[in-house]
Amino acid sequence: QTALRSGFVLVLAFFASRYLASVRRRTAKQAQSMMEVTRMVNRVCGALFVYQLRADGSYRFAFVSESVRALLNLSPADMQMDSEAFLHAIHPEDRATVQVAIIKSAKDLSPWVCIFRVQIQFGAVRWIYCNAAPRMDAEGSSEWDGLLIDCSEYQWAQNGRQQEITRLNEILEAVPVGLCVFDHELKLVMHNQLLVSLLDLPDAMLKAEDVTLEQLVRFHAERGELGAGDVQELVQSWMAATLQPAVHTYDRLRPNGLALEVQVAPLPNGG
Repeated sequence: QTALRSGFVLVLAFFASRYLASVRRRTAKQAQSMMEVTRMVNRVCGALFVYQLRADGSYRFAFVSESVRALLNLSPADMQMDSEAFLHAIHPEDRATVQVAIIKSAKDLSPWVCIFRVQIQFGAVRWIYCNAAPRMDAEGSSEWDGLLIDCSEYQWAQNGRQQEITRLNEILEAVPVGLCVFDHELKLVMHNQLLVSLLDLPDAMLKAEDVTLEQLVRFHAERGELGAGDVQELVQSWMAATLQPAVHTYDRLRPNGLALEVQVAPLPNGG
């Protein structure tokens, strides 16, 4: 539900910001349309803005919608009159990230996209998602039509998930056995360092994306650890034996004389 709502918000924000950009410089008669779009986005999404970076290095917010108050605790007038107000509202640890994102966007004319924290009352923080489309005029100045959204709920969930992964990794490293986990597509999703040591696996291999069980089996077959014979046949044989639909254990003697007891347990999701 949260993902669907976020997707709806981003789609609406995209079309609203494009529409706002198209009518912003038009006649006074069409200004009413811009106000209606702005009110709609204020209610549903977040805050619209127009940010300008001049060729001489000066910058300002040419336009900010009223809903910025709820996001940054700043009024539109604050941001338009004081070019530093926006930067000062950002958490000190995130200011450089935002500034780098702006410079990169201006240089490449790529979207200005970043997530940063703003400081609110009593030391609390709010996470803000920024997405703005750049353009450059004939005089070398850059201008962005953009949107600010409160993404705190999503970011807190992500942070919580990362903390859980960190704790799980700490547990895996503390277990006195080599251990690895594969998902339903048989891709390696987790392992501990003792497994790397016991099997003498190269770090670069495990750091690659989407390492599969078959790749690991093939690696051992190619260096002669699974017996003599055709590599492809050895891989198929070992994969079939490994993927039995029940817990099973077998012994394996490595060329260096290390004797291993290997236990394989299928997971409910197919991993």
